[in-house]
Amino acid sequence: MRPATDLLVTHQVTMKASFLCRQGHPLLQTGKRVGIADILKYPLASTPLSDEVARVLTERYGPEANPDDCVTLRSDETQTLVAVARNTDAVVLTINAAAPDLERVNVHPANNATARFGLVTLARRAQVPSMAFVGEVMDTYLHD
Repeated sequence: MRPATDLLVTHQVTMKASFLCRQGHPLLQTGKRVGIADILKYPLASTPLSDEVARVLTERYGPEANPDDCVTLRSDETQTLVAVARNTDAVVLTINAAAPDLERVNVHPANNATARFGLVTLARRAQVPSMAFVGEVMDTYLHD
């Protein structure tokens, strides 16, 4: 998100992200690192990605990794995308914690991607008391 003086971001955490697929997926059968072209032989699922993530993907893997072109299934609902990857040959690009039962694709060069999360509220406003509890839950459960 863009920095804004009227927003306050707290309880920030960075989580590892990967290309993930189901156990037994053909990409895992070779035992070798695979390239982005190998991954893109299968449907790629992802939430909408920021311009920064798109820039990193295209720098690392080339223009064929531009999410505008290579993501075939896009949804705001991460768990729906994970369910698709669990039950098909689709590959999902998401945080590892969203799908601990899926396998990381050993892509070359290494992805080394992360996603940042935080609690965003309006600055200079009184916070509802329950927000402290939400922050505690985030601090407890959002980590790699």
